[in-house]
Amino acid sequence: MIPILGGAQRKRWAVLGVLLGFVALGPGLLEGQVLEPRIVHQGEHLEALDGAALTPAEWKRRDTIAIFWASWSPRCREIVPRVQALEARWGQQAWVITVNFQEDPATIRNFLGVESSPPPVYLDTAGTFARRHGVTTLPTLVLFRGGEAIYQDRLRADTDRRLARFFPAE
Repeated sequence: MIPILGGAQRKRWAVLGVLLGFVALGPGLLEGQVLEPRIVHQGEHLEALDGAALTPAEWKRRDTIAIFWASWSPRCREIVPRVQALEARWGQQAWVITVNFQEDPATIRNFLGVESSPPPVYLDTAGTFARRHGVTTLPTLVLFRGGEAIYQDRLRADTDRRLARFFPAE
């Protein structure tokens, strides 16, 4: 006969199951993902909010830290200062840009307002670029090296520590 668990016991077992799931999936789940390289394809162009185009050839010229975001996401409310901090820390080693997920230019401009030196904003109005690179939550950081997506993680408070393993010490 299988004993019936009370509410507190069920909760303990549920928490234990979640913790065991984290252990089974490994530290990568908690530390972001080092990806099998996914290349930016020749046909993939992103248009900037100012009208310029970002071509696949430009992704190959330098390391790029791309932050995927949308103004409707509550976790993206402070995106400008967070990306500016990333740019201040990593701007010498990589180009720091943002990729807006599925919003029109007027909405983005309204959200950004008159922010001082906002980060470069590229448009992914259909969301195909984000989906192609496995973005499932916002804001998400993807590191591109040589035109390939090599690392992905949520934009976290300790992002600098996580990115440090990809760049030589200064």
